[in-house]
Amino acid sequence: METRRRIALITTELENPYQQRIMKGVFSQAKKYDYDVAVFSTMVDITHFMKDNLTGEKNIYQLINFSLFDGVIITPSSLFALDDGSFREAMLRMFRERCRCKVVSLDSFFGDYENIDVDDERAFYEITRHICEVHGYRKICVLNGDASIGVSQRRLKGVLRYMKEHNIDLPAENIVTGDFWYPSGENLAEEIASGEREMPEAVICANDYMAIGLANRLKQHGIQVPGQIAVTGYDATSEAAINEIIISSYVPGISEAAARAVNCIRRAIQPELPCVEPDEDDETGFRRGESCGCAVDVKNWRNCFNNMVLHQKHNWSDANQNTPLDLGVLTESYMSECVTGVADYQQCFEKIYDYTYLLRPFGDFWLCLKENWLDLEDVVTEGYPERMRLVMHSNNDIDIHSAKVSGFCKEACPSSFDTANLLPHFLEGCEEASVYYFLPIHFREEMYGYIAIRCSLTQEYMFGKVHHNWIRIVSNGLAMTRIRNRLFELSMKDSVTGLFNRRGMGEWLHGKKTEKGNVLVIMADMDGLKYINDHYGHSDGDFSLIAVADSLKEVTEKNEISARIGGDEFLLVGVGSYDEESCQRKIEAIEKAVIKKAEAAGKKYEISASMGYALGEMSRHLDMDELIEQADMDMYRNKRRKHKNRK
Repeated sequence: METRRRIALITTELENPYQQRIMKGVFSQAKKYDYDVAVFSTMVDITHFMKDNLTGEKNIYQLINFSLFDGVIITPSSLFALDDGSFREAMLRMFRERCRCKVVSLDSFFGDYENIDVDDERAFYEITRHICEVHGYRKICVLNGDASIGVSQRRLKGVLRYMKEHNIDLPAENIVTGDFWYPSGENLAEEIASGEREMPEAVICANDYMAIGLANRLKQHGIQVPGQIAVTGYDATSEAAINEIIISSYVPGISEAAARAVNCIRRAIQPELPCVEPDEDDETGFRRGESCGCAVDVKNWRNCFNNMVLHQKHNWSDANQNTPLDLGVLTESYMSECVTGVADYQQCFEKIYDYTYLLRPFGDFWLCLKENWLDLEDVVTEGYPERMRLVMHSNNDIDIHSAKVSGFCKEACPSSFDTANLLPHFLEGCEEASVYYFLPIHFREEMYGYIAIRCSLTQEYMFGKVHHNWIRIVSNGLAMTRIRNRLFELSMKDSVTGLFNRRGMGEWLHGKKTEKGNVLVIMADMDGLKYINDHYGHSDGDFSLIAVADSLKEVTEKNEISARIGGDEFLLVGVGSYDEESCQRKIEAIEKAVIKKAEAAGKKYEISASMGYALGEMSRHLDMDELIEQADMDMYRNKRRKHKNRK
């Protein structure tokens, strides 16, 4: 099978309507050409106020291996909103250093790469026409973005073109500069309310957020919208539709522009093949709200409301499984409690696996973590290691009622793979053209790994709030599991030597009770610990204990365990084919290791240990305490003999 061409889409906050429309255009056009699409995105807006969390989110862009793709589409307008320039420069530097394929920037320039603009001029021509012809307003103010930005220029150009054609005056002082965020609208409202600025009949805002800020602040000052001032926005966001004053807005032609971006890549990578015109987007156009004086577009309002509302009751008996998987379903599932309340990482994985039904429909799901993700000391905040571990893979064989995924590849997990390949078998592709969502798994700024979700390009349902919060629950569950694992280790290990303690040894032996063979117990008692503590201090005493412990570690084999069970008492326990001769060899190896470490330390005091052993047969009748007592008695016989020889 010929390798399918691949496009990478680099964006942010996938549930945002702007990104949803971009994906709709990219996916529909890529489907026509049988291209795969890989989406690399943060789950939160790039302007998120929690900077350490944002660092963990933005790390997903370091995962991108540009050599795997034939083309890249990037969305600067959303990626670099309110950026001070540092993130844009860092991304631009990464592209210049790593990317050799065709790059297309969408809706805003990114370096010297080719840019595809949305037809904002036509949109704002239509908004202005609506304000002037439907409502008859003439005294108009425009709240725009930075005049140096192409987006702002195109939007203002549409307003000016209509007004010029219809001989309507727009004074320069009525063109106000904002930054596409709520405070810009609020500041303009303050100027109007204070009398600093003459009250216009209507304000055309360059986006919804400025329109919301303006309308809400005007209302606070007792100025009626639209009774005294009409307000319009742009982008038709959900926030605008459910605002207390429903904002009249416009759905931009971003889907068509995104489809044209795919065509740009096709012309670069397959110039011999024809391009297909993008589908006409029937969503593009003006959406009536109350802020301009129109009757509300109820259908648009209902769609936006349903996308954001948390439903309280669901029809779980629906045989066709048509229950909408919204935040209400996620909340009622008790996923957060189940994933974060587990005893160990295996249970955590099983619970995550159980709850993949909440992501339906999907083709495949992968959970990839760094290989030593449980180690609290190994902190990674930038980039990804050379190899990752696939800990979970499930396919789409899902039963929502039993909340089980039968496609969990237990025989293949966990498995290690080269991070540069993004996923095991990613290069082989799938039978159908697909989109792969790559999303970060992290806790605050610390990277754990990433999740990948594969869906068909024909699938209408795309990444949303459920996915966002589902992944956050997984990240929190993994963070809790790491801490719980560390606490468990501390409860099983001796803090001074790092050997297992009595509890740890007991847990290990419990896991060996079904094995066959002999049980070896070697008791080691350090000589002269009290003398060292009294004459050289407890730090030297600890040093001596660690020397003996390290000697035990050196000779401890795969089927054995070393433990510190008292102040100066140690055990080496093993299950296997032991005899008297092998026991003596093991003790001699420990003695040699202790002597070697004592000589290397060069201390003024002697470091040594007396040892004894006992052998028993592994069976359900084995009395481990009795075996340890036998080894202890043998050790004391040897200690007395050693003491007598010294005298």
